[in-house]
Amino acid sequence: MRMNKLKQLWKNREVILYLVFGVLTTIVNYIVYFTCTSLLKLDWSIANPLAWIFAVIFAYITNRIWVFESKQTGVVPIIREIVLFIGCRILSFGFDMGTMFLCMDCLHMEQWVIQGFPIGELVAKTIAQAVVVVSNYIFSKWIIFKK
Repeated sequence: MRMNKLKQLWKNREVILYLVFGVLTTIVNYIVYFTCTSLLKLDWSIANPLAWIFAVIFAYITNRIWVFESKQTGVVPIIREIVLFIGCRILSFGFDMGTMFLCMDCLHMEQWVIQGFPIGELVAKTIAQAVVVVSNYIFSKWIIFKK
């Protein structure tokens, strides 16, 4: 019985690793975003692309090495992989910016503040990141790192 659970867990290893590194990528995104908005007082529309850049770099490295275990070698195949990765991430970045625009500029969630903490901004960022994580897995699995 226990061995079957271990086999099943191993079969789902990729999904589990993607989720672990997806959470870590989201943390990178949040740290950069909230550093930019809280400490540097940048607008969300500037902070979000900066956070995206750092998150994409982190995600590419972790996805390539540990999640999808890419075996690509040589300059051209690796550049192709990077271009596909960034291209797909640009698409999911559009989902991210669209969600943030809807939440922040249309629904005015930036006004949701509890004791000085921007709870609406956190909610908006979390909704956007959920959309991004799901779309990025689909892109990575079926387009970028397909075997």
